[in-house]
Formats: sequence, structure tokens, C-alpha cells
Amino acid sequence: MNTTFIVTGGAGRAVCSIPAFEKYHRLNPEDDFRIVVHGWDMLFWSHPILQDRVFNAVQKGLFETVFKNNRTVMPEPYHAYEFYNEQINLIEAWDYAINNTCDHSDLKQEGYLYLSRYEKKQAKQFVNNLKKDKNKKHCVVTQPFGSGVELIDNIPHDDTSRSIEQHDYYEIVNHLHKNSVVLYSSQEQFKRSDDNITISFDGTHPTLPYFRLLMGLISECDYFIGCDSVGQHIARAFGKPGMILMGATGDKCFSYPDHFRIYRNGTPRYFPWRLAEPDAMFAARMNDGMMEMTKESLEEIKAIIDEDLGERTSHTYTQTSESVFNYD
Repeated sequence: MNTTFIVTGGAGRAVCSIPAFEKYHRLNPEDDFRIVVHGWDMLFWSHPILQDRVFNAVQKGLFETVFKNNRTVMPEPYHAYEFYNEQINLIEAWDYAINNTCDHSDLKQEGYLYLSRYEKKQAKQFVNNLKKDKNKKHCVVTQPFGSGVELIDNIPHDDTSRSIEQHDYYEIVNHLHKNSVVLYSSQEQFKRSDDNITISFDGTHPTLPYFRLLMGLISECDYFIGCDSVGQHIARAFGKPGMILMGATGDKCFSYPDHFRIYRNGTPRYFPWRLAEPDAMFAARMNDGMMEMTKESLEEIKAIIDEDLGERTSHTYTQTSESVFNYD
């Protein structure tokens, strides 16, 4: 009997599941498995193994064609002991949930997102033209806000303390603007309406969804700055350098301290999403304000970014497939 996997949660979770599914395919060649994703199937496009196996959960006819004759499994990476004890990252937690193993040595940490040649060329042209038109040396993609943000008095607020405070974000962007084109990749309604600092890539391309366009821009950028959200997972998959401002979530399990510069104000109480919801709510209260930066913190952040952009070395990304082009 073949298997149908159900992948729930946000886009970052979907991105991080890919290496574990690649491994499952390698270890279970007899299983003609399928993956049903709640909204993020475009993240799997161009993947030589997974594209044809992935279906959007809202697609008509899934029961008869994908579920009925298969066993159904809904893996949950947040339930892995090593994950909620902050010993493994989300990619490894998916490996535990899908492949039932604690040996993650054979997992990819990058090189598992694929772009078509058209997507790759389009993104490269867009970034190069921006640098030329603005006379800037670098292109920096930013994602200041996560999925938990809402507007209160027209100012973004994240009750989960994962997103960068709006005024802190714009101070960083003003600093970057001296030498960098800055691309804003969070929700349009949270961008200040009275500024020309950032370029909002709104995904109005006639044939490509926003996530595909953003994946291409991250693949071509020089640096990434973000919070705990999907952008950092995409940047890690493409081997891009960057800085992640972390608040209420742990570095080891929700980010990549061995790859990115991680900046935080303190140690948070663990936020047990999908495990103990009342505890998660009370953890959020104890972590309240962890993303608020002091003047000294902002100066330190800007100095680190300057150092990274001034000393960065080129990172060559190599795909193993003919396909080449690659957001929350």
C-alpha cells in the first residue's frame, strides 16, 4: 500500500519538510507516495522527485485519487522530543516525523529548492537592473514580519514576539540604503505607506505566484535579513548569508545558528506550538517585548551587517538537476 502524507502549517514548515521527503523517497523506493499540502504546493515546483507527487489540499477530487487507496499519515515535527528540547532544527524534526530516525547526517541543509531557468533568469535580471538603476553595490532581501502580525493603531504588532518592530526595521533599512537595494518581502499592509525606502515585490506577475518570485529574488540577493519566518528557511536552502533577529523562538530549533548571524535580546521561554496550546499562550506573555531593540542593540546590528557585507565571499549555489529557478 502506498502512502499519502498531509503537511500542515505555514510555508516555512513546508519548505523544511522537503529534505525529509527526499530521504523517504530514497529509503522507500517501492512506495509511490503523495503529499497533500495546505496552500504551499508551489514551493515544490520544479523539484525533480516531488513536484508530481504534491497536491494542494483544496484541489477537487483528492479523496478518490489520492486518499482512498492509500494509508494516510500526518507527520508533526513539533512533537519530536529533540525539537521541543531545542536540540535539532525543523528540517531534522521533519526527518524524525517522516522517517522515524534520529540520524540526520544524510539530510540536505541546502540545495533542495528548485527554480526553472526562466525564473532564475528573471530574478537575476530584476536584481541586476535594480542595482544599476539605484547605483548600489548590494541587494538585501528583508522579511521583518511573520504570520502572527496584525495592525493595531495602524502599526504592526506580533503577539508571538517573532516579528521585528516596525521602527527598528526602518532604522536598519535607512542604514542599508547607503549601499544596498532593499527588497521588502512581508505583507504589503504592514509596510509604511509614506516611504520610498523599500521596494515591495507584490507578486503581480501574470503566471508566477508570489512565492516563486520571492524565492528567485532570495536566490539572487547578496544578503538576507529577517525574523523567524519562511524567508530565513528559503535563504538557508540557497546558502545565502544573513542576519536573523530572534525573539520568542529558539535559535537551534527554529533557525540556523551554524549558518546565519543570530541576534537576540535574551533567552525566551519555549513556545510549544501544536503541543500544549495554553502553555504556548502563557509563554507568549512571558516573552512579550523580546523583539524590542535598544539604541545600542541597533548600532550593534548595523555594525554586524556592515561587516558581513564588506567581507562577504561569493557563495556558489549548485543544483543537481537541469531545473534551476527558486516565500510566508
